[in-house]
Amino acid sequence: MKNLRHRTINGIGWNMISRQGSQLITFIIYVILARLLSPREFGLIAMVMVFGRFAYIFAEMGFAGALIQKQDLEQEQSSSVFWLNIMVGLLLMLGFMSAAPVIATFYREPLLLKLTMFVSVAYFVYSFGIVQRALMKRHLIFEQSRS
Repeated sequence: MKNLRHRTINGIGWNMISRQGSQLITFIIYVILARLLSPREFGLIAMVMVFGRFAYIFAEMGFAGALIQKQDLEQEQSSSVFWLNIMVGLLLMLGFMSAAPVIATFYREPLLLKLTMFVSVAYFVYSFGIVQRALMKRHLIFEQSRS
């Protein structure tokens, strides 16, 4: 019981550090972008990211958590999730590329057409790392539970 309590507290601590670190890095990137870009350019990126943040919710689809929690994970399962995430990333990229004219029209800003298409490639690239990040977390959790 004491070991479980220690692992839980330790896991919560590492999760908080991970989230805070991620938010700090995001904040630093935004500060740098705000410094390098004009307010208009920075605003254009913010317009695209409104839709972009929403898309990242769908990119993972919860399968990473399932890979982490699965008791006996087989190579075939992680491979299937990997390819499924690649397909979802490709569909998100194509969907946002298709939606780029609508987004540009919605904001009445022609520059958003190319910017949205460029940013949409990130969904496809992001999908390649989802399973690897989940497997790394899984490995860390099980290594931690052994000690």
